[in-house]
Amino acid sequence: MFVTFDKGRVSYSPAVVRFVADELVQTGNRTTSVKAPCAEHTTHSRCARRRRAVTGASFGFFRSAHDEISFRARRLPNLPRGCPPESPEVRGIQPGLAEAQGELSEAALANSRIPIQTAIGTAEVTTDLEDQETGRVVELVRWTLTFTRTR
Repeated sequence: MFVTFDKGRVSYSPAVVRFVADELVQTGNRTTSVKAPCAEHTTHSRCARRRRAVTGASFGFFRSAHDEISFRARRLPNLPRGCPPESPEVRGIQPGLAEAQGELSEAALANSRIPIQTAIGTAEVTTDLEDQETGRVVELVRWTLTFTRTR
């Protein structure tokens, strides 16, 4: 990838990150409440931790603002759920990298004395459920992208 600077504006060519190695991790808790007219009871359970590494993917990105880059919308690979049985509504929640804009210093990127620059993006995506089931799903999206000067 080449990073060029023209009249104070940064451009990336190609604006694609290839050979991505990403890791998906799922953790959480599940509370199930049964209400009247059935026998009322509440069950609390800790969801099994799930982890999966994915390699070989590629993701497109763009300069979304000064000192900021964002990834184009793309679904992340599905992770086997650790809290079955989940409703279709919960399984359909799929945040991606596009929710987390990354900050980096374009001035540092242009400085030939700084050999490495890392952009970091993070976002917390909260979905409230209010249909057949009530609750909240909170998912954290984090990524880093490191630029290394070659000359």
